[in-house]
Formats: sequence, C-alpha cells, structure tokens
Amino acid sequence: MLIPAGFMHLHVLIHGVQGHPRHLAEAAHLFAASHAAVHLLVPTSFAYQNTYDGIDSNAHRVLHELDDAVVALEKDPAVRVTEFSISGYSLGGLIARYVVGILYSRGFFDSVAAVNFASFTTPHVGIPPYPHTARILFWLGSTMLGRTGEQLHLIDSWADTGRPLLQVMANVESPFYHGLAKFRNISIYANAINDFTVPYFSGAFEDTDPFAGHPERDIIPEYLPDYAPLIQGFSIVSASPSLIARLKSLRPLTFSGPFIAWVFPWNLILYLVLPLFVPLGILYLAIDYLISSRASRARIRLLQPSVAIIIHPAPDSDADAPTLDSTIMTAAQVRMVRALNKLDRVRKHTAFRPAVRNAHAMLICLEPRFADHRVGRGVLRHWVDHFEVVRL
Repeated sequence: MLIPAGFMHLHVLIHGVQGHPRHLAEAAHLFAASHAAVHLLVPTSFAYQNTYDGIDSNAHRVLHELDDAVVALEKDPAVRVTEFSISGYSLGGLIARYVVGILYSRGFFDSVAAVNFASFTTPHVGIPPYPHTARILFWLGSTMLGRTGEQLHLIDSWADTGRPLLQVMANVESPFYHGLAKFRNISIYANAINDFTVPYFSGAFEDTDPFAGHPERDIIPEYLPDYAPLIQGFSIVSASPSLIARLKSLRPLTFSGPFIAWVFPWNLILYLVLPLFVPLGILYLAIDYLISSRASRARIRLLQPSVAIIIHPAPDSDADAPTLDSTIMTAAQVRMVRALNKLDRVRKHTAFRPAVRNAHAMLICLEPRFADHRVGRGVLRHWVDHFEVVRL
C-alpha cells in the first residue's frame, strides 16, 4: 500500500539476545518487498555481547537511532512521520515494549499514530524457574547473560521500584502498558512446541499450555492456508497408538551433525578430539563471561544517566496473588499474563513445527540456508500481509 506524499510510516525491527541485525535479513527483505513506501529501521547500535547490557539500556540505544531517523526523514519540510510500528524478535520484543513506553511518556503518540506492534517468540513474562535439574539452566541463563539475564529471569530490581523490570512493564498503570495499548494492531507470534528458548506460556502470555503433556504425534494441527506453520486450530488424538508407532516415536530426531554428515576420517578425528574440546570450550565460556560482564558493567555505567525512571507505577499487590495449577509459573508471572491479556486488539498466532530440535530461530527464518528455518517464511508472510498502513 502506498503512503501519500509527505506522510511517512516508520517501522522499527529489533533483533534478539546474542543477535545481530543481519539475523533479520530475511524478515527485512520480505517486508521491504511488500511495503517499499514504509521506512524500515533495523537498529545496529547493539549486537552480540552488547545485548547483555539490559532491556532498558538497549532500548535507549534504539531510541537514539529512532530519533536520528525521524530527524533525517523530516529534514525534508514536505515529509512528516505520521505513523509508527515496531516489531521485535525474542529479546527484541521486550526492547520494543520498553521503547514504546518511553515514546508514550514523551507524548510521541499525541501526533503519531501507533499502528502495528509485533513480537516473535518473545519471553513477555520472563523465563520460568524450571524444577529439578533444569534449574542449572535457569542459573546459567540468569548469570551468563549479564544484566539482561537477570531481567529475563525476574531477579533484578529496576530503578528504585524494588521490582523486576518485566513486572513494572506489565503493570497496567505504567507508561509501557499505556503505550502498548495505543496500537491498533498487536500481533503475538509464539511457538506451540519445541521452543526451548521461550516456552509457549511466555511467548503467548498464557496461563495454560494446551500443548503440554501431549506427544507431538498426538497433536493434529490445522494449518492456516498459505501461512504454515501457523495453525488455526488443533485436535488431540485420543486413540492409543500401536506398539509399532510407539516404538518409532522413540527414535531420536534426525540430526545431520558432524558425526553423521562428515565423511571418514573427519568424523573419527572429531570423536578423538572431542574430549579435549569440551573442557576448552568450558574454559573459553568462563573467560568470555568474565571479560564480557566487566565490559557490560562499564557500558551500563556510561548509559546510566539516560535510563532514569519516568514515572513510578503503583506496586502490584501480593495479597491476592493468583494461583495456577502448575509449577512452572510464579504468582508474579500469572499476574503479568492476566494484565497483558487485558489489552485490546491483541491477536495471537501459534506456530506448530514438529520434529525439530529448537523452533525458536525458525519463527523468524533467522538462517534461510537451513531448511528448518525456511519454514518460518510462512510466519513472516503472515506478518507482512497483515501489516496495516493508515493515513492520518
């Protein structure tokens, strides 16, 4: 859809943790092919280890680029930014929500229409404290990802609120919430299964998971025409599978890794050197963490003056903390889910991709050279086709 001369729609597309703008190349390409008149901004001011600096710190980096883009566009006196959209992949969705809150507090949306907000497998209510042995993954994630990891795992204390940032952002009295409510379209894309980075309940901010407890073979998806792997419904097979089917389901997923795909003698050499590589890899990660965490703290100190709190939303009450018949969500996360679901104009879209090891990157087609990732083009087509442009 063409925008009339003089009116400009600005769309910001933000990558995720440990990511780089080029990870969004396929998304940007498909978007530009359909919406050439929309100015697409893919921030480049943070990548890889810089993503560890915190949701708020990276949001302010995005804001600097956004401000510069608006100034550059409006240097032409005949051009005015009148419409705004923002999309984020993984951590990028949380950064986008923070950016929206700052823009709202500035009064940006008094003169600019908030049109489209989209998130792709974003941990909207953080990462769950998984029980038993998986708790070591919770500890690693909250530690190795720096300040961002603390915020994703809800163990931070943001500004002087005394509460985790994600809780503040989900508070109905916060500028983050009011800003998000301004958007005409809020599109939430989440994986139903096989996303071991962002579970369904956080990606879709739901307090129940209808896919949990069912083997993949028992879930029959009804794919959305032209937009697979997105589904418009599903059913659960109640009949017990045959013995042969059960035995087949026990086979591990095909993994064309080096032990299989590499030919002799390279696969044998890899077997022999693997015991050496593992401890070296652990040592490298430890050293990298020490170096990157120190560098991150230094960057945060430089950014600190620009991340001051805007307003102080009323604290959530723990007296009536909701309960859930589940051990994977905290009471605070349930409150966040219910608050976010009060937003109007939210549309949730679920992708179902069986027989993959991790569907997280697939949802955004992060690496088109991989067949599993190319499946995500259906998700991107849906996002592009339902992107709205409105003239004020």
